Amino acid sequence: MIKRGRRAQIQLSFGMIFSIIIIIVTLLVAGYIIIKFLNSQSNAQCKIYYQKLQDTIDDAWKGDGSSIDVRNEPFPQLPEDVERICFGNSSQGILSQSDRNFFDDVSFYTKRENNLFFYPSGSCGSGGSAYTLNHAVTPGFFCSEVRNDKLGIRIMKDKKDALVTICDITSPDCG
Repeated sequence: MIKRGRRAQIQLSFGMIFSIIIIIVTLLVAGYIIIKFLNSQSNAQCKIYYQKLQDTIDDAWKGDGSSIDVRNEPFPQLPEDVERICFGNSSQGILSQSDRNFFDDVSFYTKRENNLFFYPSGSCGSGGSAYTLNHAVTPGFFCSEVRNDKLGIRIMKDKKDALVTICDITSPDCG
């Protein structure tokens, strides 16, 4: 005789349930580690780019006079998320009103002495997106768009200048 109205019950052993939990936890930990690794890779790429830019500025600063178009220099690859690199600090005026939003975002999370910013702020992972370039000044706050890992800036120093000037290549004042 078949009894109607009774549902079939699936019984799982404790070992089976425990194994499923272990597999889920292992997948979550692996995903977390992969995300952290990718963040640290972006952070390292930004720091290497910053260091190369600082080395280029130092070379110009030590020299008698130079003008370097950074687009023609071999620079390390940037993370894909970096859209712009901004120069200047929060105490300077903005050179172009089109950079107003970038200035507002950057000035919110940075220190006053920072003068190099990777935008958007999370594009360099969790290690930070703001740095301080030594021996460098800018005529004001400006952002340069990153195109094909190239940045449209010029690094200039005359014999009489004490510091290196960084300017946007599209600016008429950037000789």
